[in-house]
Amino acid sequence: MYAVVSAASVAPFRPEYGVAVFLGIGLGPAAALGAALGQVLHDSVVGSLGTSTVFAVTAALLTALVGYAVWGKVVASSDTPPDFRDGKGAQFAEYAVVVLTGTALSASVVGWGAEVLGNATFSVAAVPVFVGAFVVSAVGPPFLYLLSYVAEKGTKAEHANGEVMQRQAHVAATGVVLVSLSWFVGGVGFAVFIEDAPLFAADATGATEGGSTVLVDNGVVSLLFVVALLFLSVRRLPWARRSADGDTKN
Repeated sequence: MYAVVSAASVAPFRPEYGVAVFLGIGLGPAAALGAALGQVLHDSVVGSLGTSTVFAVTAALLTALVGYAVWGKVVASSDTPPDFRDGKGAQFAEYAVVVLTGTALSASVVGWGAEVLGNATFSVAAVPVFVGAFVVSAVGPPFLYLLSYVAEKGTKAEHANGEVMQRQAHVAATGVVLVSLSWFVGGVGFAVFIEDAPLFAADATGATEGGSTVLVDNGVVSLLFVVALLFLSVRRLPWARRSADGDTKN
């Protein structure tokens, strides 16, 4: 009924998004810019530079920002730098949340792009991206462990968490998690159960055609929410900044 088949030419595995997540945790916004540039270079080298590159770059940029913006601000955070030196389960649990958020977001942007361009259904494009990125993200903890010793000033996420955190940042970061996961799960569910699309990729006639108005419109709304929430999770609003400054003076 809902076959799981593979067609790499339609929806290749994209492990680079998994790398972008933990690079964002360790290196901050610089990793986001590097991920975006790397995506452009990748598409240029393999000869796939085109309209789809816009969505690939957006996915890479936002995925790297998730690691920087979300760590230390979600509910039940480990409240520790992402160095994995103590081997605490809370750190790995928080890392899992950040990775799930980042990979779901990257997969959703790629799936949305496929729907907008009419290249493939959401599930056909998004699921392989999610699986590939999630598997590669397992390299993250060892990388961050080594980075904590190499970097003199620690990881970028550690600096972000060292600041006075307002309720705004916690709510926004939690919003990023919820919207990203909802976008991915909802998009795949709609494609598979409503549009009768395959879970992965299929080469049957018409099975990989996108263009669903519902999924395209949902992608626009979800992307706007994610961008706004990412901004709020890393930047204090003017009134919050004044309040914090007042507390410091007192």
